[in-house]
Amino acid sequence: MNSRKLFSGFIIHYGISTILLTMMIGIINMLQCIEIRNKIQIELIRISSKDVLCYFDDITGKNLHKGDSILLYIKDDSANLELRISKIRKEKMYFVVLFQGSINDINNKFDNATKITAYFYTNKLQLWDLVFSKRFDN
Repeated sequence: MNSRKLFSGFIIHYGISTILLTMMIGIINMLQCIEIRNKIQIELIRISSKDVLCYFDDITGKNLHKGDSILLYIKDDSANLELRISKIRKEKMYFVVLFQGSINDINNKFDNATKITAYFYTNKLQLWDLVFSKRFDN
């Protein structure tokens, strides 16, 4: 009976602290391991049968180079569209990027429209940075 009280007292005294410490270690581990892909919504404007125009902000536009191929995820469609950058022009607030792709792919994705919405994945962001960068930035 005395050993049972001793064990019960040990669990009550140290058990909750041990559980909370284990949970805290698990949360910190998840924040350090999980990454989120950062995506940007863009509007693609069709200007010819194989040319597509898009505007990027300064931060994203600086990472694009002529000749690069990028994969765009179409919002209303489950398929992707791969385009090659043929021209980049810097404007006051934006980078204007001219893409070229295959005529069949562009015709299928645009479906007689002149503008569609797509997503462009730029980089991976750790969950730790996402949670703590907003809180401590001044």
